[in-house]
Amino acid sequence: MIKQLKKILVLFLLFSTYQLVYSQAPDLNITLDNSDLNGQCAPLELIIPIDDWPDNPPTTEYIFILHDVDIPYTLLDTIRFFHDDVNPPSNINFGIIENSSCNASGLEYVVDVYIKDLTFPAPFSDSLGFLIGGTEDFTLNGKPDASFDYEETDCGVFTFTNTSTSGEFVNNSSCTTISNDNIEWHILVDGID
Repeated sequence: MIKQLKKILVLFLLFSTYQLVYSQAPDLNITLDNSDLNGQCAPLELIIPIDDWPDNPPTTEYIFILHDVDIPYTLLDTIRFFHDDVNPPSNINFGIIENSSCNASGLEYVVDVYIKDLTFPAPFSDSLGFLIGGTEDFTLNGKPDASFDYEETDCGVFTFTNTSTSGEFVNNSSCTTISNDNIEWHILVDGID
């Protein structure tokens, strides 16, 4: 009878320990706000505000991965940092994004957020941690660039050549060229029209 009781007690302890270990997880409540980003023009400094920070131990690592919505990725950028109760960042800055999402696979970008902590069991201790979500998909348009070349053909006579590049507008899963046909040039002579 005592042997049976010991077996039941050991099974109970193993099951309880298993439940205790695998019910532990870091706080996953982190909120990114990219609502004002959709339709902005590249190049731009990509800054995504963080609206809400979870309460986690300092061993918790946050991993933010910016990429195209489809594979193969034309843009892949990763920012990683550990939890800081004192000075949590108010935003994630991916730096300057040079191209519109017309160049992206799927014509949109997204930021995935992972939480990693080696003191917690898998999947939080995996190489990237646990994917908790991220931003909504977003598009970036491309600005037209007005420029010209010139050549002096005679004494004081110049020939100007329009070398402007068109922009790109992303809408309804397609890219439309923003024409540079409506660029007006005003040539000032000594500051006078």
